[in-house]
Amino acid sequence: MNAAWTVFLKEVTENLRDRKTVVNALVMGPLLGPIFFAIMMGFIITKQLDSAEKPLELPVVGAEHAPNLVAWLERQSVVVKPAPADVDAAIRGRDARAVLVIPADYPEHWRKGETAQVVLQFDSSDQDGRAPVARITGLLEGYARTQAALRVAARGLHPAVVSPVVVASATWPAPSSAPASC
Repeated sequence: MNAAWTVFLKEVTENLRDRKTVVNALVMGPLLGPIFFAIMMGFIITKQLDSAEKPLELPVVGAEHAPNLVAWLERQSVVVKPAPADVDAAIRGRDARAVLVIPADYPEHWRKGETAQVVLQFDSSDQDGRAPVARITGLLEGYARTQAALRVAARGLHPAVVSPVVVASATWPAPSSAPASC
């Protein structure tokens, strides 16, 4: 065991004499690792913020079938564009991050009070397209919730009928000034 300690101490002493090893072990790793991490996080955050702040452009196929939906999207700061001639090629070529397709039977389903389906076409492998697709999806879901509440209200029911359970967030421990609840 004595020989192992002697060899270990000899190797440590030799490594400490070599400046290159000391610099790599004590300076490069602990300093450059966090600096590199901070630069990468800054780049990612900047890219995401730029994507979130850009006006959202959305080509729409069949916009004439759902003028209220298109007008609502425009009020939500979406720039509605005419559809490309070849939707698949536009998405594949990244000319459009997503394309909303409104089928011709949309007005019939809408008038009957049935579920009217729209199709959001996008490339799921496109990393840069994920944020716009998520924004568009959120907007379409918001439009659906609004229209559902209006349909329920038009039938004389309270809109809360479609939301029988609501989850509230609470912090722990509860502030002492807040009333106790069951």
